[in-house]
Amino acid sequence: MAINAALAATYPANFLDYDTPLLAAYGETATVSGQSYSLLNAIAMSDGIHVTTGAPMTAQINVLLATLSAKGF
Repeated sequence: MAINAALAATYPANFLDYDTPLLAAYGETATVSGQSYSLLNAIAMSDGIHVTTGAPMTAQINVLLATLSAKGF
């Protein structure tokens, strides 16, 4: 998330924050050694690496389109 904040600060008019709405829709938090991490859940990434196809993928595309629309693209 620090990289996103740096990119948003550097390119405010051209930065597309895809992570925040995607994590809001499909995120979960894991804590390891006292540090919390935001992760996409198994609905979004069934094998833990690749984005799931089908209905969850359609929902993810809708999140992206809504984000683009909100930015005026």
